[in-house]
Amino acid sequence: MSTNQYHCLKELRPNSYNWKIKVRIIRLWRGVSRNGEEFKGLNMLLLDDKNGRMHAFVPGTVIEKHEDKLCLDLQDLDQVANQNVYLTDVVGVIHKDFPLRNVKTKFNDQQLQVKFTIVDGRCSVNVTFWDSLAADFAIALEQVTDFPAIIIIASGKITSWQGTNHSTPQIDISNAAATKFYINYDHHVVSQLRRMLSTPIFSKYDFSSQMSDKLDTLQVKDIRNLGYDYVQKEVIAEVKLTCSNNLQKWFDYACSSCYQPIDPVDTMFACYRCNNMDVPHPQKKFHIEVEVEDKTGTIVISLFDREVRTLIGKTAQEIVDETPKDQTFPERLNNLQNIVCMVKLRIRKSNVDKTSNSYHVTDISLGSEEEKQSIELTEDNMQESQSQASASTFHLDDLSQLNFITPDVNQEKKKKKRTPKPNKKFL
Repeated sequence: MSTNQYHCLKELRPNSYNWKIKVRIIRLWRGVSRNGEEFKGLNMLLLDDKNGRMHAFVPGTVIEKHEDKLCLDLQDLDQVANQNVYLTDVVGVIHKDFPLRNVKTKFNDQQLQVKFTIVDGRCSVNVTFWDSLAADFAIALEQVTDFPAIIIIASGKITSWQGTNHSTPQIDISNAAATKFYINYDHHVVSQLRRMLSTPIFSKYDFSSQMSDKLDTLQVKDIRNLGYDYVQKEVIAEVKLTCSNNLQKWFDYACSSCYQPIDPVDTMFACYRCNNMDVPHPQKKFHIEVEVEDKTGTIVISLFDREVRTLIGKTAQEIVDETPKDQTFPERLNNLQNIVCMVKLRIRKSNVDKTSNSYHVTDISLGSEEEKQSIELTEDNMQESQSQASASTFHLDDLSQLNFITPDVNQEKKKKKRTPKPNKKFL
C-alpha cells in the first residue's frame, strides 16, 4: 500500500481522529462485563503491511452492518471467497486427510502441500496448507490421540474455483501469512462440535480412515487358524521362546550401500539393485528361526537383524568375532530359551495356505504385557509426583480469544529426545 494513501498503525496518535488505515482483521472476540453480560461490540486485532499490530474495539451499532461477513458457517463461505479484505476463522471435523507431499508449481518450484477435508454436519470444505504450515500440520496430526480430530483454522484464506465435474463453485481454504491452526483445542466450540458427532447429522460421514488400526492380540492357536481376511495384516502375541533352529545359517549378507540381502557369486558378492558386481565388505545381518509357545500351542517365527539385536544387545559381526571358528552355531543364540516377549507378526498368504509354518516378525519387545503396564504405571506416578501446578488458569469465551502464537510443532522436534527404554513398547 502507498504511505500517501494510508497511515501505518505505528503512526496513529490519540491527538487526532483523522486517520486512514488499511489492515487485516486477524483476530476478533466479544468481551464481557463485570456482571458477565456480553458486549454487543467486537474486539479486534489488526495487522498492517508493515507487520504492525493494534487492538481495536468496534461498537455494536457499527458492527451490525458487517458482522455477517466475519462470522460464517462452512456453508456460507462462498460469501467471502476470492476477496482480499477478510481472513476467516473456521472450525470443522477432519474427515479425509492426504499425506504430505512435494508438488511442482508452474514456475518449476518445489512446495510442500497437504490436503484434507473438514465437515460440520451440514457441508464439507476442502483445505490446502502450503510449505511450513503444511509440514507443521502433518506432524501435529501424527500426535493426535482423540479421533476424529477437530481443527480450528484461524485467519484462513477463502477461495473458490469451478471444477470440470461440478456445476457449482467449489470452496477451498488455504493459508496466508497470518493463518494458524489448533487441533483438538480446549475450547467450547470444539467441545460442542464433538458432542454433535453422536447426532444423526454426522451419520453420513465415515471417519474410520483417520483412526489407526488397533492390532488384535491373539493366542497361538488363533493365529494358526486365521483366514484370508488377515493376509498382510499384523497381529500381536505374547509368547515364550523355547528353542532356536541351529541347523540353519544364522545370518545373511547385506549390501553395504542399500542394506538389502545379497548372495555370493563365486568368490564375490554382487548387488543387482545397486548394479555393483563386487561388494567388497558386505554386512552381516541376523536371520534365525525360533520356536515359540504359549499355553495354547507352538509356532515358528523368523527373527531378523533388528529383532535379534533387541534380544541379545549385539550385532551379528560382534557374535562372529566372539564365536570360536569350530562352532557352527553361536552358543549365545542357543541360549534364547524361556525369554518372554511380545511379538508383532505379519500374516502371509503362505501361513493361511499352510504352505509355510514360519511367521514373519516385524517387531519384538521383551517382557509380558502385564510387565509393560506395570512399568508405564510406575513412570506415570513418578511424572505426576514431579509435576507442578500452573500459576494461573483462564477460560476462553470466544473463538478469537485463542493464544495468538501457534503451537510450535518444530520446537517439539528440536527438543532432545529421550532414549527409548527397551522392553517398553514397539518401536
